[in-house]
Amino acid sequence: MSTFFPTLFLLSLVTASGAALTAAQSKMMRRDTAALHLAASGEMARVAAAEIPDGCDDVFLDGTEGVDGCGDLNLIDNDDQCREASVALKLSYGSTRHNAVVTGEEWEEIRVKGCFKFPCSDSDPAPGLCVFYNEREEDPKVLDSNATHRVSTGGLAGTPICHKHRYIKATEVNATATKAFASYCPAGYAAIDDEDGCRTSGICKAYREATQFRTGTLHESEKDTFPEGCFMHKDDGTASANFVFFNNKTAPSAAVGSPLCKASEAASPRDAGSS
Repeated sequence: MSTFFPTLFLLSLVTASGAALTAAQSKMMRRDTAALHLAASGEMARVAAAEIPDGCDDVFLDGTEGVDGCGDLNLIDNDDQCREASVALKLSYGSTRHNAVVTGEEWEEIRVKGCFKFPCSDSDPAPGLCVFYNEREEDPKVLDSNATHRVSTGGLAGTPICHKHRYIKATEVNATATKAFASYCPAGYAAIDDEDGCRTSGICKAYREATQFRTGTLHESEKDTFPEGCFMHKDDGTASANFVFFNNKTAPSAAVGSPLCKASEAASPRDAGSS
């Protein structure tokens, strides 16, 4: 009997942490162990990621057609993540004519390496796109004069599918040089300005959500000391730096902390069921 109420309390917290997720997301969940943690301030906090949707921190973008690599983005260099990208982009992994994983040097040498988009059928005059994976690691060899496959000017065919994180923690905001909300995040990302989006970012990054999620609930003056929108405390080496908070104060005057940012463009497995 002594363990019943703590267990019930923990389950209620886990349920609340998942409230920001949609029914479609729940189909792609993996189970993790939930736990309660005591912050340096003595505040009880909970792990926000009792259930984390697979791939909810992933964004997949096109690279340059016919060119190996992804520039400033990350090259997808494993078959599993390439399959995940196909789900996110709502494209078939492989086709009825071709296996998903490119095999044979004659094919590996004329397709971009890693995960890529390519017409599902070479013979179709208006083919749809499918996703394939090329395990080639080295630079391609020069094509001989007998190459008959459809290739780009650079000798390779296919459009790389590249990856970046959907959510990131931005550089800490300093009270002596407070940034405007629109300037919190690096290029390609935007600050998170809604509570549900903030909670979801914490879930996807496996951060913890403090009991006092809304800054200033007890003391209004605290709102001026933290960044606007979704943020985490300054990393001071304590457990409290791993908590996710939300501040609805516009233009706080002495903000200190790290804003959480969301990719400006997104295609992730959790969007796969949306219209």
